[in-house]
Amino acid sequence: MKVSQDRTDLQEHNNQLNYLVSKLKSELNEKDSLIGRSVNDNDGELKALRLQLESKKNEINQIQASNRDLRLAIKDIEAEGERKRRELA
Repeated sequence: MKVSQDRTDLQEHNNQLNYLVSKLKSELNEKDSLIGRSVNDNDGELKALRLQLESKKNEINQIQASNRDLRLAIKDIEAEGERKRRELA
């Protein structure tokens, strides 16, 4: 059934996004740790790392927002499927 396939596709996409969030959080932690060790390094490098860190934070926020949207879409698909089942019953 198309609704079932759509739901499966969205769940797979959700799993991919969760993996990306985990990966980005790990990268974020690595960058944060690197910044902590780089206190005595030159200011230009620190600024670049901070920009990268902010960029990763923005990526995580965007992925999390997309993930929330996917969860809502899955709920909508499930509700529509339930409505159709009731109509057919």
